[in-house]
Amino acid sequence: MKSNIIVSAIFILLAFVFLYQAKDLNYLSAIFPQIVSILLIGFCVALIAVSVRKKSQEKTEKMEKKDLLYIVIVIGLSFIWVYLMDWVFGFTVGSIIFMTIISIIVGGKNIKAVQLFGNIVAYAIIAFAFWYLLAKLLVVPLPRGLLF
Repeated sequence: MKSNIIVSAIFILLAFVFLYQAKDLNYLSAIFPQIVSILLIGFCVALIAVSVRKKSQEKTEKMEKKDLLYIVIVIGLSFIWVYLMDWVFGFTVGSIIFMTIISIIVGGKNIKAVQLFGNIVAYAIIAFAFWYLLAKLLVVPLPRGLLF
């Protein structure tokens, strides 16, 4: 619970930095970062409130080594994903591959082939929806790799 409060405070500070930087943009360009920053601040404040309330009700939870390993792996894969997305895979294909690898790691031996296939289809739909929303509707340039 203490980690929730610390991470929320960091993200609140980051959101204020984004709000400050968005003030120099023109009106239409500033809308999206301002909305996202305000939502981020609101969600972080809510997380702090829930964490403080639960902290008084529960004993402190200890993080297992397995959970810490998952966190380190996901952070490492995120950096690899960002690097390869720009040079090799592109946004859509890279996102599908990244989300599939994360689901395999988190699912472990319990994931079945049918579930994995369903996850890949769902990730493809999500990635293409984001691609369409960002690239086509909002005209945001996304990384284009060799594949897409």
